Amino acid sequence: MTKREQEIIAAAAKVFKEKGYHAATTRDIAAEVGIQQATLYYYISSKEELLYLVVREPIVRLYDQVEEIVKASLPSRTKIERAIHAHLAAFDESYPHMFVYVQELPSLIHTLQDKIRESPSHYQHLWEEILQQGVSHRRITY
Repeated sequence: MTKREQEIIAAAAKVFKEKGYHAATTRDIAAEVGIQQATLYYYISSKEELLYLVVREPIVRLYDQVEEIVKASLPSRTKIERAIHAHLAAFDESYPHMFVYVQELPSLIHTLQDKIRESPSHYQHLWEEILQQGVSHRRITY
């Protein structure tokens, strides 16, 4: 990914956070980057693609981290602590991208369902698995 593409994604995250996805325009995003709207389309095909690009990397990274935690041979308490830390770190390191993900989740699910492998239900399942491992382990130790 080029530096310009990174700038466009960062600008889109900022504009989507401030205005919301539906109210934001590609003209707003181009202005934030300091380029013409037509130039923006050299780098992206649509506003929908930009929404996907804004949330893709932080979400994939977070889901992968939590999946690794689920699979690790660690005490349940440690898994819960690490999963919470990964979740909070994702918001800290990838703000406003993660904010846009939470704010625009219905739009993401509706317009990008074929692109997003990491669904909220999958993330919920990972957490349920961590907690279930803790419950199962606790039953064994008594």
